[in-house]
Amino acid sequence: MEKSKINKSTGRITFSSIVSAMKVPDLLNIQLESFEDFLQLKVQPSERENKGLQSVFNQNFPILDNKEFYR
Repeated sequence: MEKSKINKSTGRITFSSIVSAMKVPDLLNIQLESFEDFLQLKVQPSERENKGLQSVFNQNFPILDNKEFYR
C-alpha cells in the first residue's frame, strides 16, 4: 500500500492520492452465509447441530407447567 502524503504548508495528511485501495468484501454474501448457518435450512431437523436458532429452540422447548402436566 502506498504511503499517505503530508501537505507541508498545512501539516495535514492526505489520503486522497492513494491509488490502491483495500479490497471490499462481499458483504451480502457474508450476511447470507451467516443467516443460512443460523437457520441450518439445508440440514434435516434430526441432524441439526445445537447452534443458532436450533439452540434457542432446544433451550426453551418443550414448555412445561410447574407440575409438568402440560407440554
